[in-house]
Amino acid sequence: VSAVKDLVEDLKRHKSDKEENHKPVIVCTKRSNGTSQDEVLWKDVAVGEIIKVTDGQMFPADLILLFSSEEKQGVCYVETKNLDGETNLKPKSCDKTLTAHVRTLLDNLSSLDLEVTCQLPNERIYEFNGYTHVDKKQVGLNVDQLLLRGSSLQNTDFIYGLVVYTGHESKIMLNSSGALPKSSRIEKLMNTQIIIIFLLQLVLCAFCGVWYYIWFTQNKDDTEPYLGWDDDNISSKESAVFFLKFGTWMLLFANFVPISLIVTLEVVKFIQAMFISWDEEIEDMEKGLPTKVQSSNLNEELGQVEYIFSDKTGTLTCNIMEFKKMSINGISYGHSTLLGENEAAKVGISNVGFEDPEFTKDLQKEGPRKFLKLLGLCHTVLVQQQEQAESLQYQASSPDELALVNAAQFFGARFLGVSDAGVMEFDMMGKTERHEILNVLEFSSARKRMSTILQVEGGGEIVLYCKGADSIIIPRLKSGQDQVLEDYAKEGLRTLLL
Repeated sequence: VSAVKDLVEDLKRHKSDKEENHKPVIVCTKRSNGTSQDEVLWKDVAVGEIIKVTDGQMFPADLILLFSSEEKQGVCYVETKNLDGETNLKPKSCDKTLTAHVRTLLDNLSSLDLEVTCQLPNERIYEFNGYTHVDKKQVGLNVDQLLLRGSSLQNTDFIYGLVVYTGHESKIMLNSSGALPKSSRIEKLMNTQIIIIFLLQLVLCAFCGVWYYIWFTQNKDDTEPYLGWDDDNISSKESAVFFLKFGTWMLLFANFVPISLIVTLEVVKFIQAMFISWDEEIEDMEKGLPTKVQSSNLNEELGQVEYIFSDKTGTLTCNIMEFKKMSINGISYGHSTLLGENEAAKVGISNVGFEDPEFTKDLQKEGPRKFLKLLGLCHTVLVQQQEQAESLQYQASSPDELALVNAAQFFGARFLGVSDAGVMEFDMMGKTERHEILNVLEFSSARKRMSTILQVEGGGEIVLYCKGADSIIIPRLKSGQDQVLEDYAKEGLRTLLL
């Protein structure tokens, strides 16, 4: 029964693997009349091919990013939750020289002649080094241009990529290990008890065998004639009596070990897994996907979870962030509202749950205006063009940044985008401002903050805008901000300092 159950579950995994390998992807193929974009299966993708991946699609292999639909910034956004569990989008950037060369050949990509020299396949997902030549000029390649199999393209219309590692040579496959056998606490307890019962059975059978041997030696003369044994019968030999009777008692006590209990548990688990996959209350409502049970060995553990320990706020909040409150120069603004119950949602601005008439009155003061300018300028979001939309739609690598920029837009400080020359356009209460980007210091786990260095267009003042965690920013602030942070933390709010 266990073998049949495992066979069915292995067949499910095989079916899942087959579906993965038979997904379609667009490959640029050379034809006599130019380049044709043909659909091929993932399993047929080969190293050196140029493929096109569209928004929401998974990458079928490890790719080098050649061209992105976001030409101005030359970036695309990638979701890597299948690799590292992070649902925050990560920006990947094209090399400008390589992108400019590819742009001239977009209508005939199969004629692109590139020779890439890079590392041999390895399992290090955060490391990649290589180079290629464009117009006799060496162009370096690093992990910023590497798109890994297992991740997906998000918030970007399309990208073109060059395949470098496929199949079992891709980094996700080199990091994957064989499926380990899993057993629940009940199963471990049952196995232990069965071993104890079997040992008791051996002791009991040995005792019965010894008892019979003693009785037989004392009554041999009466027993042999009664049973009609001759001297050649093995049962009459004293040396064999114990082992024969030990085996007889083992057969008689065979029901000691509850074999049927194991079979019953396996069948119950298998049927329970079917009920879990049929349960409509635990479906993914947005995508319409039912729960998939890959292994039914741990079913009974599901009902015994008492505590969840997590160091990742995104795990518990589903990465849904809303701008709720703010404190400017010691004055706190904002009232608690439920998700979706606010004015911002009514005008099509997401991730903002802020309501406070007092802040509207104070908008003409210098403090709030500087605060909004910082919200609207210290970030790396992109503007997504939306026709006939009341509000601008943004693409951000994290829900935190999206909430902050949308909050600035809601208050009238709108980020309009970045020009090809690297100038940020910003609408402050109806007045357009332009700021040249001198440098962007990206957020990292070591720095715990991100900064932008901007200069007002025309040689104006240079300003450093910074936002980050309280442990990093508080030493750089005036005193007196700690109490507000403590109040916000008691309400369960995630805090950020500007």
